[in-house]
Amino acid sequence: MPLALLQHCTFTGPALPKPFVRFELEKKLTKAKLIHKITGNEGKELQEAWTVYRRKLRELATRGGAVRVRNHIILPLLKLL
Repeated sequence: MPLALLQHCTFTGPALPKPFVRFELEKKLTKAKLIHKITGNEGKELQEAWTVYRRKLRELATRGGAVRVRNHIILPLLKLL
């Protein structure tokens, strides 16, 4: 899975040069287990988790509040990230 960061971000300066982001960053993140697999059972579980998360975001449009946002948005997002 090539990272799609280059389509959405602009990298400048020495910290994250474009060649590093394009060719090395994904390897480093995968080695550190910071990228979830998007295929197989893990991919299916990840997709299902995001589907549930999106549904909870839609529910907030009708009724919300600080505690509800924490319980239904922030805490599940922490698990996904």
